[in-house]
Amino acid sequence: MSKYTTNKGKLQASRGDELLQAALRYASRGWPVFPLHTPTKAGGCSCRKTNCESQGKHPRTQHGLLDATMDEAQIREWWQMWPDANIGLVTGAQAGLVVLDVDGPEGERSLRGRFMPPTPCVKTGKGQHYLFAYPGLDIRNFAKKLPGLDLRGDGGYVVAVPSLHHLGERYRWLISLEEVDLAPCPPWLLELVDKSKPSRSVASPVDGPIPAGARNATLASLAGSMQRRGMGQQAILAALLVVNQDRCEPPLSRDEVERIAGSIAQYPPGDPSASAGKTQGAGAPNDAPWFTETGKFLPPILGDTLMGREHFINLSETLLGRLFVYQDGYYQAGGAPHLRKRVADTLGQKSLSRRFSEVLAWVETQSQRPRSEANEHGELINVANGMLNWRSSVLRPHSSDYLSTIRIPAKYDPEATCPRVSQFFREVLPPDCISTMLEFFGYALVPDTRFEKALMLTGSGANGKSRTIMLLAALVGQANVSNVALQALEDHRFALAQLEGKLVNASADLPSMALQSTDTFKKLVTGDGIQAEHKFQSPFTLFNKARLVFSANRVPRSWDTSNAFFRRWLIIPFPNTFEGDRNDTDLLSKLTTPQELSGLLNLALEGLRRLMERRRFDPPASAKNALAEYRLSSDPILAFLNECCTTEPEEGQRFARLLVGKTALYNAYVRFCEAQKLGKPDSTILFNRRFKELHPNAQERRPKGSDRMWDGGVRLLPDFAGGAYSQDALMEDPSGETDSDIPF
Repeated sequence: MSKYTTNKGKLQASRGDELLQAALRYASRGWPVFPLHTPTKAGGCSCRKTNCESQGKHPRTQHGLLDATMDEAQIREWWQMWPDANIGLVTGAQAGLVVLDVDGPEGERSLRGRFMPPTPCVKTGKGQHYLFAYPGLDIRNFAKKLPGLDLRGDGGYVVAVPSLHHLGERYRWLISLEEVDLAPCPPWLLELVDKSKPSRSVASPVDGPIPAGARNATLASLAGSMQRRGMGQQAILAALLVVNQDRCEPPLSRDEVERIAGSIAQYPPGDPSASAGKTQGAGAPNDAPWFTETGKFLPPILGDTLMGREHFINLSETLLGRLFVYQDGYYQAGGAPHLRKRVADTLGQKSLSRRFSEVLAWVETQSQRPRSEANEHGELINVANGMLNWRSSVLRPHSSDYLSTIRIPAKYDPEATCPRVSQFFREVLPPDCISTMLEFFGYALVPDTRFEKALMLTGSGANGKSRTIMLLAALVGQANVSNVALQALEDHRFALAQLEGKLVNASADLPSMALQSTDTFKKLVTGDGIQAEHKFQSPFTLFNKARLVFSANRVPRSWDTSNAFFRRWLIIPFPNTFEGDRNDTDLLSKLTTPQELSGLLNLALEGLRRLMERRRFDPPASAKNALAEYRLSSDPILAFLNECCTTEPEEGQRFARLLVGKTALYNAYVRFCEAQKLGKPDSTILFNRRFKELHPNAQERRPKGSDRMWDGGVRLLPDFAGGAYSQDALMEDPSGETDSDIPF
């Protein structure tokens, strides 16, 4: 009985955590949530009301929908108090979300023959929820305008996945948010929206009459579009005057049109210092173009205006969450906080959290670009003083037209040298590895994994490995480096997402813990698609561009002994030790001066050009030997069998069977490990298991009066036999032998 209770408690805890994590994910997308009551197993509701008519659908909190939030602490507090609470998901402009509720067969009949774009879809108790992007217009809730169809927009909410329906099933995704983005509302659905108050809608800026109540907003939208295309104030004014005369009913006064043009065009496109708050500030009057004549706030108009002044891009695979702003020659993360300040400066005392959320949703929707377009500049590298063609050495000015989220902090100076860095490499590296190291530094300058190599720096402590990694990070920029350990790439759920948008993933002083899996490592090195996930956000497909760089006193052993694993490594030994007076504690600051980094950039560019011309890395002898030693230490049993044994019978014994004593074979393996200084040998159990993997046809036998032997696998070469069953191991089928089960 106690066991049943424990399992039940675990199940409830697991379900509660699932609801909490789902609520946090919705909040991370910018969708406010709040807790709802839950249907009970007895057919009632957690509200305990007799004959509750909204089982599992009405709020638990005092103010219901008004309590909805995206605050993580508040959400955790709610679901700690009510672990099984259903999730209420806010719709409308506040969330940038509109939901069509299709209720059973009646609703499905109403959808027949109507266009439905691919969009996320939820299975409810009797029907479906279709999720659409908020269109920027006022979307009111309605019920049964067509049989079985309800719409949830401004002031509404829906029950969200994985909440429990009163019929006993949980809400679940039919088409998830990871499979498809939110689609725009289909035209037929917008036609059903209540248009009884035209002042609450913005007329199309493309064609048709513009009624009173929508004139200011429509002309402002047109002005914002023209400003983003680089048109000046006079050109914008001339165009607005034509539209005003031809389409506005009745036309606005010339002074009003001039005010709209001046308000939108007062700052040049891309001017980061622009702030409408300087002219409107606390006043933020209702006659500003982002308010209708009746005082209704219009998020698309303010969003378009701000996008006309600065450049934003949204690199999310969904509509929300990854906004970048162009500053100092590249697109930087933190676009949402930056936009919040701009909205606050513009609206002054009229700046509300809800209004910022509406503007943010609009900007993210309008500025969305595929992740794959970022940092695809051909032969251009974004350096501190421009866009550098690494092949021709031609330097171009920075431009927002390059969708670059990466900038190398080093300045390009074709005359710069780096005498201290060059001396450092001569001191810490084998002479034949310096050129290869510089080629890898050049390889790290571009978001490209075509050469399919990871770098491992190995050697005892105090020999320059860590400082080499720090030097590489200083060259490419700390903001372009992630720091995930090799073992964590395989084991930690959220580790992979840290590599997104980085040039290098570097981790020094790896632990000696063996690699039990290498599938993720191999995919990252080659740039194959792999699932990654930021905490509380939807999973996405990562096509890694970060070069993997690690250091270790001893390279961790790997259970993967395939060539596919080893060929991906470039292992550079650091043979010299710098202790006592030879250890310069200020060395890194001397290596990373602006002059040294500019000189190192030149050497790395030369290495990149060599690498691209050769189309592959050409490891020097020192690196090849280091890789051979790693292969040996990773699978000493395989190395022993290859070097000390043969699968061929002795000359003249072609039809003889191969027999070798198990004890003699293992003792020879122990001597091999001692001679090669491979550390403690594997146990006899591990040795026999690995032997059987490598020679699956070998059988264990025990000839009469003899120790156990392997039959049909290998024989020891004479130089390594060293005892019983060396030359005498080849014999015809001995009489009296018996089969014996292999003990593993």
